[in-house]
Amino acid sequence: MEEHLHELFMSQWENFDDHFVMVWAEGLTVKETARRLGADLDTATECALADLPPFETGLHDIVTLIGEFGGWTLTLQVLMGDANRREKMAALSAGGGRAVGIGWINGDNHGVSVAADGERVFSESIGEALRSGGLLARHADGLSIPHVDDIPDDEDYPEAAVVTTVLTAIGRLVGRQVDEEWLTAPHVAYLIRG
Repeated sequence: MEEHLHELFMSQWENFDDHFVMVWAEGLTVKETARRLGADLDTATECALADLPPFETGLHDIVTLIGEFGGWTLTLQVLMGDANRREKMAALSAGGGRAVGIGWINGDNHGVSVAADGERVFSESIGEALRSGGLLARHADGLSIPHVDDIPDDEDYPEAAVVTTVLTAIGRLVGRQVDEEWLTAPHVAYLIRG
């Protein structure tokens, strides 16, 4: 299994695999994405992923990096995250759009959510999303991840390969893969106050 996307993220944010949330929202501007997520628009600060957070944060504040992504916006939250919650996904897709989100929380809570036109239409584990009948199945040709029960007790869960696999499938869905250019470019950081 390949691990290149995971390694690319880790090169920009060393604790990436501890916790992250990513959401792609169709047809929105960066500012509108931030507004729908409930961000403090006055905190808008140009910043690259490696430079997060560009401002002081409180204990429950969420640092959110948002950038253009080929007809979509890509939101990345690495310290804490809520952009993939039901109400946020509904807000991001309201008015005829779509939103696709993944959450990776402390190594054991991995999920994919999809919303369309203000309604969350799908939410399940990453593994189920990629399997036959799952939302990402038609975008998962040639991709697979092992079921946790199929991994021998003496082997670690292949987190890096799983992250790369699901990001590849979502990239196929939205029409663009996350790459080094996007990860190293400055985008706009916002604070969602806790």
